[in-house]
Amino acid sequence: MKGSGYTYRRMTLLLACLLLPAAGHGATPVHADGVLWEIEGPGETQPSHVLGTIHSDDPRVLDLDPTIERAFRSARRYAFELDFGADIQQTMARAMFDRAPPTLEEQLGGPDWQRARRAAQARGVPGDALLLMEPWALAITLSVPPMDPTATLDRVLFQRASDLGRPVTGLETAEEQLALFSDLPETQQLDLLRATLDLAEQGGLAPMFESLTRAWLRGDLAALMEIGENNPMLPDAERNDAFMERVVDERNERMVERMQPLIERGGAFVAVGALHLPGERGVLRLLEEAGYTVKPVD
Repeated sequence: MKGSGYTYRRMTLLLACLLLPAAGHGATPVHADGVLWEIEGPGETQPSHVLGTIHSDDPRVLDLDPTIERAFRSARRYAFELDFGADIQQTMARAMFDRAPPTLEEQLGGPDWQRARRAAQARGVPGDALLLMEPWALAITLSVPPMDPTATLDRVLFQRASDLGRPVTGLETAEEQLALFSDLPETQQLDLLRATLDLAEQGGLAPMFESLTRAWLRGDLAALMEIGENNPMLPDAERNDAFMERVVDERNERMVERMQPLIERGGAFVAVGALHLPGERGVLRLLEEAGYTVKPVD
């Protein structure tokens, strides 16, 4: 489909970017004092590390702290949220575009459709692709500042790990991540898109992403959570709770289950979004409950 390539090139970044500002909802500041953590099991295997990433191509983010760099280089195996090397373009295109009626224009109606056209045109989304986009897909596309999706921290580390010739795996599939949004009822998707259009007209989320970046550079996950709890894209508290249960808590359990075999073998380097780490149902607490010792790396 013409236009689908443009959107796919942004999707693995954009899904995660939308989740990052929201992931702190309901969490308490447990394990909130660092982005790099050492994980040790009861055996004598080499310790593993879990890095909380931020989905950004900001040079300040890509200039890794020496402690992160050492942990990365010393690892024997790597895991990321997605296997970015997999052929996932068709999977994403199928989820993001719908050839069957109604079109996005028919779903939105007059004034909101015109708003969507203006916002999409400003971001370079082709007009023929826009008509067939699912509401959630356009909301994500418009939700973050422009950046190079191939040069974000996650993608850079994935490529570096692949170049080292060591085992690299994904903790989730593209289908699992996309279903978080594609399975939302149409009314919720449209509400999300309209809220995104409101934000775009008010200057977008760039100021919030700058605050997130500065907090991440300080290793201040508590600040990240506080910013996330004020995410303006999900203003309905009850709906937000249900969404976060599915998008964050259930994913944490799934990712921990899948990373454990790597950690048990020792020497793993696992990179997931920073706000999956802290909290009573965060990745680090779940690892502790599974019998591992976790501690921040200064």
